[in-house]
Amino acid sequence: MEDKVKQLAEGGNLQTIRKPYSGEHCLALVENTWLRGVIQGVTDNIVEVYSLDYGVLDLVNCQDLRKIPFELASLPPLAIQCVFDTLNFSFSSVKSIFEQIVNEDKVVTVKFIDVRNKDVAVVQIIDENGKNILD
Repeated sequence: MEDKVKQLAEGGNLQTIRKPYSGEHCLALVENTWLRGVIQGVTDNIVEVYSLDYGVLDLVNCQDLRKIPFELASLPPLAIQCVFDTLNFSFSSVKSIFEQIVNEDKVVTVKFIDVRNKDVAVVQIIDENGKNILD
């Protein structure tokens, strides 16, 4: 996906977005990478863009936005919004657990438990021993 987006964005055939607005789909250049996104807010020449494929918010200069071709806009997002089935953890403790997983190169499985509001996945993170890491 990333190569296709880059090829289209750098081909020179895409129009710059002159007057971005909230809710508009776009291609956004973030840290030298073109991403599919949705504009969340506009302040002067800076827009907040939600990445459809990574699930993060970034601040982007208006000059780094392009109109998104239909062939890319029609593809479903790769990022899936998730919540944990256990809600008794603070953000800092969950962040610490994720950093430990990444730093120690642990293998985990995301187990889907349910769906809320039609598009939010309720999940558990299972370690290599089959244990929910948040239990």
